[in-house]
Amino acid sequence: MSTNFPFFRNLPGFPKPPSFPSYAGALRSRSRNIGLFLAFSGLLAFSFSEAFTVGLPAQEPAETTETSEAPPKQEESETGPDEIAPVADVENAENAENTINSDPTEFMGLRIRDIVFQGLINVRERELRVLRDNNLDQELSNEIISNIIIDTFNLEYFANVEPAYEKISAKSLRLYIIVEEKKQVSNIRFRGRSSLLGQGRLKEAIYLQERQSFYEEATVRADERRIEAAYFEKGALNTKVQSSVEDDTKQSNAVIVTFFINEGERLRITGADFVGSSYSKSKLFSALGAGGRPLNYKTDIFFFPKDYVARNIEDDRQTYEAFYRSEGYLDMRIIRVEEILFRVSRTKLKVSQNKIARTKYLKLVYHIDEGPRYNYDGVSIEGNELFSEEELSELFPGGQGEPFNMSAFNASLGALQQKYISLGYAQTQVVPVEKKDGTKLTVSYQIKITESKVRNRIESIEIKGNVQTKDYVVLREIPLKAGDIFNGAELRRGIENLVYTRFFETVDPQIVQGSAPGLIRIILNVSEGQTMNVTAGLRITPSTTEGSFPISGTFQLSENNFLGRGYTLGTNLELGINAQNVQLKFGNSRVSGSNFGIGLSLGFSHSQNSGIGQDLDGNGILDPFLTKQSFEDASATLISQYLSSYGMRNETSSINLGINSSLTWRIPIFNQYSRLEFSNGYNTGISYVDYDNDVFRPLSERSRGNFQTWLFSDTLKFGLGWSTTDVPSEPNRGISLVQRFTLGGLVPADKNIYYLQSRSSLDFYVPIVEVHASRSDYVFRLIFHFGTSFNILLQHPWQDATPDAQIYGSQLLRYTMLNRGSWTYDYGRAFWNTTAEIRYPLIPRVLTIDLFFDAIMLWRELSQISSTGLDDFRFTLGFGPRLTIPQLPLAIYVTKNFRSNNGSLDGDPEPDNIVMDQGWAFSFVFNIQF
Repeated sequence: MSTNFPFFRNLPGFPKPPSFPSYAGALRSRSRNIGLFLAFSGLLAFSFSEAFTVGLPAQEPAETTETSEAPPKQEESETGPDEIAPVADVENAENAENTINSDPTEFMGLRIRDIVFQGLINVRERELRVLRDNNLDQELSNEIISNIIIDTFNLEYFANVEPAYEKISAKSLRLYIIVEEKKQVSNIRFRGRSSLLGQGRLKEAIYLQERQSFYEEATVRADERRIEAAYFEKGALNTKVQSSVEDDTKQSNAVIVTFFINEGERLRITGADFVGSSYSKSKLFSALGAGGRPLNYKTDIFFFPKDYVARNIEDDRQTYEAFYRSEGYLDMRIIRVEEILFRVSRTKLKVSQNKIARTKYLKLVYHIDEGPRYNYDGVSIEGNELFSEEELSELFPGGQGEPFNMSAFNASLGALQQKYISLGYAQTQVVPVEKKDGTKLTVSYQIKITESKVRNRIESIEIKGNVQTKDYVVLREIPLKAGDIFNGAELRRGIENLVYTRFFETVDPQIVQGSAPGLIRIILNVSEGQTMNVTAGLRITPSTTEGSFPISGTFQLSENNFLGRGYTLGTNLELGINAQNVQLKFGNSRVSGSNFGIGLSLGFSHSQNSGIGQDLDGNGILDPFLTKQSFEDASATLISQYLSSYGMRNETSSINLGINSSLTWRIPIFNQYSRLEFSNGYNTGISYVDYDNDVFRPLSERSRGNFQTWLFSDTLKFGLGWSTTDVPSEPNRGISLVQRFTLGGLVPADKNIYYLQSRSSLDFYVPIVEVHASRSDYVFRLIFHFGTSFNILLQHPWQDATPDAQIYGSQLLRYTMLNRGSWTYDYGRAFWNTTAEIRYPLIPRVLTIDLFFDAIMLWRELSQISSTGLDDFRFTLGFGPRLTIPQLPLAIYVTKNFRSNNGSLDGDPEPDNIVMDQGWAFSFVFNIQF
């Protein structure tokens, strides 16, 4: 190691960088997100002592430049972290001689109080925080010096690293790390490319990144091959790439890398043909590869060619072979795949020599020798002691005497192996011995089982790849622990639990041999996903009053894995001309690792409301109706018009506090996603209402009592749900059954709102089309959804207060908020909504196209239910896009309403609504519920 540092010693002083929080590199952006929640955490501190035992990091100080002088840092006493250093020690530290030495001998055993990096040009100090913080307050030793040098080199930023030392007190030192940076890649250029691959796609293909990567010749050479491989994927098999490197005159210690591309000739495949096959093309083209992947090359239409990729041809070859073996042709072989030139070339005008000058079109011809077709003759099993032969034989397909299906047989072998693994006998060997009879053309199998003598136990479960999420958050989802008998089914269930949390993008389990025979280690490699959601948008609130402004701005911020501990923390903010609302939420779905979850919410709202029913004549009936019967006989359109004409205006403010809890059980019924959930919640609040008392008189007695007075109200909610859906927010398959009750008025209070509301719902999802895209994770799906829900407003169990439809009907969701059509506003005691729709997730979890048919029914009084006829229902047909982002569930539909009228169809039942031709209308829907 060199001991000469002339450039270092001549410097009059060295900056001392500020102290930073210790976080891994991938968490640096998270720390800024966590800062947004500092104000909220104090508000919720009284709820759970468990949630706030972790100290939040201090605000990140401003970054210092290399030439700035940092203020001196007061040293801690060597006697302990909580004691104040003696004055003498501080003076010694300030007056210590700044002698810098490259020999560490005299500094051994001193505590590292500061680490300073010298020689930085393009690398920022914040990139080195983790390395710096991990070594502060360590006692200097040869091991520490070696680790620091190795860790600095491993960052791949530097060509040379040398340490130096400065004593700053009797027991501490400052460590200097003098580095020589590699040259940074400031710009990447591509020359000679055509439109075949855009510059963005080329930059994605290479490892180098502008202003992030540092120049290494080996990396540039590897990127040349990566670009060629990208062109090979486009059929340009003769593409050649070379590169040049030049210094950047505009940036110090930086280079510009230029890739010169000679694309060559492009090959494209127009389809496939078969020689020697007894099957039709359509039958062969229906074959699917691994994971349900379709064939790459199967079209015979010249106008839709695909690029020549050798790997894709080989994949298709294996798919055809697997298809024949599933049909009983065990000796089938593809003799050769012939490539026939279909069209010689197509000249492109105005192209240079290094761009594609022509394209060749090929057709693939598979020459097939099918061989004889074998029938299935059963299996025999030997070596099994844990399970009977009859029990294991049930795992294999029947159909003796029918064509043998190799795919089904292999699946049965996997099920047999899994049966042993699920009980901990992971080392059990299952060997099938094939017996073919060429005369009878039959095939049977003798399955030899060598059972494991011991059951494998779990030595440890290790987590890798979790930067933010704590280990225990991962481990609590795995129903296994160290010392347990290994159970493959339980491990799969745990992985599904992890995916269900939506904290991780991928979860890859790995099972390796433990430290002794019979012991295994489970390694879970996880890749964390984005758990913070920030959304800003517009909320469209339907109104019954002409001239009102129904649009308000919304902002939602939530972190679903707060502090990496699985907590949920968020805020909702809505600002509009007529309404303002702010709400803070905190939740912990797994208190102390259990299935019990709890949450808190605190909110404030203010709104200016219009179209409120009033009773100026004091007869207890909605104005301008004189009798209750006339109100019940009135149409929804007439009521809506009266509310616009006679409705009053008021201003309402409210403060709400709520607590909720849930208990979830995973029950493996029907599928692995099956779960049972019990939930409940209690919400309480106070409200204040103001209006012109000389002009208006509300129909609601509570509203009159709430005039310029704070009134208390509360609700108790509880529900039970069972679901087998695969995705919580936007399912692809499964069933959901939910029953919820809301009790208004748990605590007796003056003018509290007393009612009991019930909501029952059923949802069914099934994919009617599901095609996996070739070489992609994208899946084309058409999903059929049937949903129905019934809401009813009942009398309070122990209060003598019958909820009147015209007064309390608004406790049910209104037509305009629940239905996707444009039906007029109305009150009601009971509501039934049914939908049948086909969903196309155009961009999964972001945008879906819906085609739907809705049927809805509202009863103003419960007595009307028994006399319901077809003419009372309202129907809506529609289609359009819908955002499936949980924070912005907005849809824009084109809809058509219709009703049955004495057996005939009325396609324009409410012509006064804003519609297009023939009763069609645009419908803007926010927060769709079924």
